[in-house]
Amino acid sequence: MRYSGGQGYLAFATDMNGNYQIGLLDLKSGQTSFLTDSPSPGDAEPRWSLDGQLLYFVSGRDQSSGYVIYSAKRDGSSQQPLIQVPGRNTINAGFAVSPDGRQALFHTNRDGNFEIYVTDIDGRSPRNLTNHPANDVTAVWSPDGAKIIFASDRQDNEYQLFEMNLDGSGIAPFISAPGTSNYAPRFSPSGKRLAFITRESLVGAPQIAVYEMSTGRFDIVTNGFDTHARPDWINDSTLVYASRVSEGVPWGIFSLDFEKRIRTTLLAGRGNFTDPAWIND
Repeated sequence: MRYSGGQGYLAFATDMNGNYQIGLLDLKSGQTSFLTDSPSPGDAEPRWSLDGQLLYFVSGRDQSSGYVIYSAKRDGSSQQPLIQVPGRNTINAGFAVSPDGRQALFHTNRDGNFEIYVTDIDGRSPRNLTNHPANDVTAVWSPDGAKIIFASDRQDNEYQLFEMNLDGSGIAPFISAPGTSNYAPRFSPSGKRLAFITRESLVGAPQIAVYEMSTGRFDIVTNGFDTHARPDWINDSTLVYASRVSEGVPWGIFSLDFEKRIRTTLLAGRGNFTDPAWIND
C-alpha cells in the first residue's frame, strides 16, 4: 500500500478499515495516516486549502443532515461542519477553493436538482449561480479567477463542460462533444491545461482527457480499458487519479506522467482508494 519518493501530500478516501474515511499519504516518508473515523457512509472528496493547512471533505456522518461539507486541520483535528442545510437532508459536494482563497464553489441539490453555488470560504452567504432545471455539478475556477468551468446535463441530457462569469451570467459551452459525457474538470498548476473525465455515452470506461488552453484541443491520456475517476494534478505533466480494471475490483490511486508515459502506483491493496487531492509541501 505504501509508496515513498518525491515530496508532497496526498489526501484520499478509503474504505480499507470499513467505512470510507479521509487518509493522508506523506510522499517523502511513504507513511499513511487516517484523519477521520466516521460512521457509515463515512467521509470522502478531500480538497486542500491554498496553504495546505486545512482539508475540506464531504461527510455523511449525520444521516439526518445528508451529506455535509466539513473542514479540518491537516492532522485531522478541529473537524466542523462548514456547508449544510439545517434541518434538511441534502447533498453538498464538489468543494473548490477560489484562486484568492476567499470563496469556494460547491454543488448541491437543496433546490431540488443540482446547482452550482458560491460561498465565502467560511461557508457563509451561499448563493445559487446556475438556477437551471438541469443538473450542474463539479465546478472549478479558472486560475486567473475570471471564469468558472462546470459540468451540466442541460445539453441532450449528456454532461458537457460549460463556462460562466463569476456572477453566473454568460453561460456558454466550453467543451461539447456529441456522443460523450464530460465532467470533473481540474486545472493544472499553471492553468495551461485542464484535465477532465470523458466517457462515450452509455458505453466504454471513463477516461481522462487533457485540454490544451492555448490550442483548444484535447487528447485522452489514459489507456482506454480501465475505469478512471477524480483527476488532480501533481505538476503540469503529471496527473494523480483513481483507477480500477473493472467493477468488483478495488480502486487504486496512481500517478501518470503522460508526456513520459510513466505510471506509478501510489495506493492500492486491501479496500478501495479514491478521491485523490495533491498538494506540494
